[in-house]
Amino acid sequence: MHNAVRAMLSLGLALVGTFGCASSAEAPATSPPATAAKASALLMAAPPTLKMEQTSELDLILLGDTGEPGPLVDTWRPVVAGMDKDAILVLGDLVYVRAPECPSGTPDAAATKVLDERVGGVVGGLGAPTILALGNHDVDRPGTRRPREECVLAYAATRPEFVMPDRVFVVDWGVAVVVVVDTNNLDIVATAAVQRAFAAFDASGRKGWKIIAGHHVLRTYHDKEQEDVVQPWLEANDLKPDIFLNGHAHLLQFGRYDGVWAITSGTAALPRERPSCPGSCGPGQEWGQSDSGFATLRLTPETFVVSFHPAAGGQPLWTRTVDRSAGDSE
Repeated sequence: MHNAVRAMLSLGLALVGTFGCASSAEAPATSPPATAAKASALLMAAPPTLKMEQTSELDLILLGDTGEPGPLVDTWRPVVAGMDKDAILVLGDLVYVRAPECPSGTPDAAATKVLDERVGGVVGGLGAPTILALGNHDVDRPGTRRPREECVLAYAATRPEFVMPDRVFVVDWGVAVVVVVDTNNLDIVATAAVQRAFAAFDASGRKGWKIIAGHHVLRTYHDKEQEDVVQPWLEANDLKPDIFLNGHAHLLQFGRYDGVWAITSGTAALPRERPSCPGSCGPGQEWGQSDSGFATLRLTPETFVVSFHPAAGGQPLWTRTVDRSAGDSE
């Protein structure tokens, strides 16, 4: 299925629930509980929501850690371009080794050259709206919004296929609502965006899936295994996605952790050789390999199908169907 896209930007009107999250000196920044002043300020600058064509079937391609052009990218680009899809999600680390700075807020000629090569030339022109998330290589440092982030955002705005109106935003397709967060800075803005989007989804009575997409992992094994920023943030704010999508770990992995299905797609450009699952599986993990490639996700109101694909295409490496009506999500 390939839907025509009609996107409308709208601002959220209310906050839902409470705020607050855990923090770590070594990890992406998080924020303390919100004061009334912070909540009031947030109401004035709510993250954008993109209302896409509402559908009961959705096909997504998940790419992660794409920011290094080379033979692997050249292998999967025509495969992805030729696949049927509604949208592509690029799960951070858009530029290696580091996104360029844009002190003026606009990419100059040198910055544009880098971004054309490592973003436009890698994930541009693939035949569908391409949703971008910030990774740790795309920002200046955790907890700040500096010229590197501004550079990526400004560049994305120049390309019609790229969807990145801010560092945190919501994309609603009907069968699924996806909150794209900047996991470098899981602050009050990210928390409120998830709360607001999920509350609206629940209130609508729709059947489907609540999804968070970002760069850092919910849980992985054999790479980024010691990083634990997302789970404390979810727990501290009582955020309950059905599915979490991430890159960051240079692997392909799938599992269910504390009731959340986690899909890791991080081998588009720089895969790392690590043990496979089955063979060496962590608790909750169902599958994992180090192959260069990507994931696809097909969503219907009661099911999702995740497949992991080699860069060269052909038969999927592994496929799993989750059927909520059969108790898979209980």
